[in-house]
Amino acid sequence: MQSSVSSPSLVHKAVIIGSLGYFVDLFDTQLFAVLRTASLTDIGIPADQQAILAAIF
Repeated sequence: MQSSVSSPSLVHKAVIIGSLGYFVDLFDTQLFAVLRTASLTDIGIPADQQAILAAIF
């Protein structure tokens, strides 16, 4: 009986951890989209090459 009681608890923890990872990934993607141009300029990549990189990614 105890295994059936603890099983939903483990499933809930796994779902919470997975959803937190998903939201962190979404935030990272949005942050990259916003800061991409400024970051590439800061490391010395010219604007014309940035357009090529944008087409690749």
